[in-house]
Amino acid sequence: ASSPPPPHQTQKAQSTVGIVSKSSVKYRDQVLQSFILRAYLI
Repeated sequence: ASSPPPPHQTQKAQSTVGIVSKSSVKYRDQVLQSFILRAYLI
């Protein structure tokens, strides 16, 4: 087994993943809202 990376690297990776997941959830919500609006309009 390889040695684990330094804690500051894993923390940085976790924060990056958190930012990406937050933005993807925001984007997904916007897409869902646009689909719902289109369904209502059509």
